Amino acid sequence: PESLPLAIEQASPFLAFRIDRVLATMPSDTPEHRTRAAESAMAVVNEHPNVNVRKLYAGEVAPRLDLPVHDLVLIAEQGGRAPALIVPASRRRNAPRDNAEFAVLAVLVQDWDAVAPWLAGPLFSDTANRQAFEALVESDGDLEIVLERLDGQARDVVERAAIVDVEVDAPMEARVLIAAAVRRELRRVIPGADSERIASDAQARRLVEDLQDPHRAEDAAEWLLGWLIEREEVSDGAS
Repeated sequence: PESLPLAIEQASPFLAFRIDRVLATMPSDTPEHRTRAAESAMAVVNEHPNVNVRKLYAGEVAPRLDLPVHDLVLIAEQGGRAPALIVPASRRRNAPRDNAEFAVLAVLVQDWDAVAPWLAGPLFSDTANRQAFEALVESDGDLEIVLERLDGQARDVVERAAIVDVEVDAPMEARVLIAAAVRRELRRVIPGADSERIASDAQARRLVEDLQDPHRAEDAAEWLLGWLIEREEVSDGAS
């Protein structure tokens, strides 16, 4: 029916609110707790009728709980109101192979042009991943230069990214990171925000939903990347 696209568009922001509420009320300090929280969040996600919307939200839930993006995307593809997820208790948190940020870094190292235009510093919430990204950008992807400049966890990220087998939809992974970064920024409460900021936030909320539309995703991603960079510059200038 003609009303379905409008219903989907109107439902998405409320869906994000419900997911946030679920994750805020459930513990995530152990692998078991993170598994249960993911199952509860994905039960909400799977209420959405559009599989592409479900996959986008699955990609956002996974890094918030340090769980494999691929596992949650499979649950989104399968649908169902009682998703079951198994995570080994010994799994190390923030394992790079399971992290959406690491996935795009691996693509960046191995196939620069496939993803570079859709990445920016604010997309990386993990310090080591961001350091790795910035070093790659500053060296135009020259691994020899990057490895000379980095040490510790950031160097480990780049070394792993250079050799890991990665099979992902690079633009989709980038859009997942963009959406997650935008929602992180929108969750920040700024007392006394002026009308310009309020209008800008409203535009960001609208465009983050456009990331789900293949016809509008590219323009939305470009605008949102600029918005995230500008917002970070303003925040850094105020600190």
